[in-house]
Amino acid sequence: MLCPRVRPERCCLFMTLLFVCFYTTLLVYMVYNSNDDGGGTGLGFGHVDFRHPMFYRQNMILGDQSPGRGGIVAPPGANLPVSDNTIQRVLPRHNTGYSDDCVKLHFSNKPLPLVALASFPGSGNTWVRHLLQQATGIYTGSIYNDKSLKREGFDGEGFTDNSVIVVKTHEWDNHTLSKYQKAVLIVRDPFDAIRSEFNRHYGGHRGVAAKSKYTTGKIWQDFVYGKAQSWTNTVIEWLKFRGPLLLVRYENMKSNSMGELVRILKFLGHDVTKERLQCVSRNSQGKFKRIAKDYLDFNPYTADMVETITIYKQTVDMAIQLYTLQQCQENKDTSFFQINCTEIYMKYSS
Repeated sequence: MLCPRVRPERCCLFMTLLFVCFYTTLLVYMVYNSNDDGGGTGLGFGHVDFRHPMFYRQNMILGDQSPGRGGIVAPPGANLPVSDNTIQRVLPRHNTGYSDDCVKLHFSNKPLPLVALASFPGSGNTWVRHLLQQATGIYTGSIYNDKSLKREGFDGEGFTDNSVIVVKTHEWDNHTLSKYQKAVLIVRDPFDAIRSEFNRHYGGHRGVAAKSKYTTGKIWQDFVYGKAQSWTNTVIEWLKFRGPLLLVRYENMKSNSMGELVRILKFLGHDVTKERLQCVSRNSQGKFKRIAKDYLDFNPYTADMVETITIYKQTVDMAIQLYTLQQCQENKDTSFFQINCTEIYMKYSS
């Protein structure tokens, strides 16, 4: 019984009045707040007002996208609850638009050449993107749409058009190569690149894979042999790229970050001031440097793995040397590549 101490007929009358009052109040509220010209609270009557904060919360969780760059952008008056973790994770950072203290980030207002930033996963692609954004103020794009990167200032995730300075890709098929006018190819030592990708795959961008992943079953073994082949294919296929190609060694980026960055910028046709370069140097690591320490107390590569990867590595090194020789023979501008053609000729003629 809803009203145990009240006579049944009075209880029924009371509940009826309560019901009528509730829905009358709700109806008045909805009618009062309906406004076709965009006023009121945005709840609306007879239609859905897409400016209401609840709409954004629900659609962000469902993953819907509104037109425009970077996903859902709340219009004025939406008053989104910034304490809502779900919304904070999904909303882009266009309103901040800053990469620390160096430059305000933006999409290019003029069409840029389509430039691939190609690499095998785990070769520092995201790091190079960070440096390029810091140096130029222009967002870098990607054929992927990594939400964790978008949350940290890579608003160009998912963009592959002329509004971004480069486009991240790990693909190497002919169709991919044909899309771009220029390409920057990052090459990292396969032993380090494979482990880095293994850590990302099982530990995230800044974590490491659990020790059990190396020792349980054939997880690590299958990963190594599959990725070693993929590493080789990535480099060799991109060396077939018909447009201007800049080869960047990850190890050189580590030892001379600013020098290599200037070389990339020159290849892209962008100048950088001394002051900007100093700023980039102060924040050269970015937010995606792996912070978890590698705790393995053993070498995960078996003798057979080392032998296999070494053969792949030698194959790639030979392919790079032949590519370099071809550049010299065709009298192409090799200033971007730091190639001394005289030394190359002497090496291969001896």
